[in-house]
Amino acid sequence: MLKPQHLIQTLLRNQQIHFYYYKIIEQQVFCFESFILTIIFFILLV
Repeated sequence: MLKPQHLIQTLLRNQQIHFYYYKIIEQQVFCFESFILTIIFFILLV
């Protein structure tokens, strides 16, 4: 049987991991969007 305190610690750790992955994904999406915008910009220039 898990102690409530241990369960809370595990949940918090999982939250931190999810948050960390979310941040990485967010950054990658942002890079991808700026990449696409740059391509569109060049197409408009040419």
